[in-house]
Amino acid sequence: MKNLAFLLEAANVNDENKIVMTTHSPYVLSYITLAAKSYELMKKGVKCDSARKNKPNSNRNAAK
Repeated sequence: MKNLAFLLEAANVNDENKIVMTTHSPYVLSYITLAAKSYELMKKGVKCDSARKNKPNSNRNAAK
C-alpha cells in the first residue's frame, strides 16, 4: 500500500492532479475509500487522535 499512498499524496499536491486506475481488489478499493473520506474530514477541520486507536481498551483487558 506504500505505492498507493504515494500516488494519493501526489494527487493531493494540487487540485489539477488526477489519478485514473482500475482494480478489482477490495483492499485497494477500501483503502481509497477511507483515504477519500479522511481527506474530506480534514478539509472540514476534523482532527483524528491516532494514538487512541493504538491504546488497549482497559475495560476489555481487565475482564480477561
